[in-house]
Amino acid sequence: MTMDYLPDREFAVALPTSILTWTRKTRTARVRMEFHNPGYFLKPGMFATVQVTSELEASALLVPDMAILRSGEKNTCSSL
Repeated sequence: MTMDYLPDREFAVALPTSILTWTRKTRTARVRMEFHNPGYFLKPGMFATVQVTSELEASALLVPDMAILRSGEKNTCSSL
């Protein structure tokens, strides 16, 4: 995590797990993460930029977005 007012500092997640709340209607997610805060630079209500990375499972299938046929209740792939 980085913050505009401390461009030379990066903060690491203290706990590898996070709490995720998904709202389907607004298509938004709220994530709660805990960060190490040496020197108490982080305060409640501050805005930050968080970079989230993840690794795909070996069995994951990747297709271009344009190859997905979207229809009402079902999404299918046009060709594999």
